[in-house]
Amino acid sequence: TVCVSASRAVQYARLMLAGHSEAQIKGRSSRQLPLSKKILRADFVISNNGTIEFVREQTEELFDQLGIFSV
Repeated sequence: TVCVSASRAVQYARLMLAGHSEAQIKGRSSRQLPLSKKILRADFVISNNGTIEFVREQTEELFDQLGIFSV
């Protein structure tokens, strides 16, 4: 399994930019498994705290490890 992680601060900022209220964000967070547990359960973790290029690089590295051809 792959976990794509982002810090709470990054998640919050992105959800606010997408038009979600603080109450909606807190409600969504309360219904999800904590990120720390998701990371522990994952076989691979991709950090989504940076740029889309950084995420793409990590994804391509993972594809290489798994023998998957990227598009």
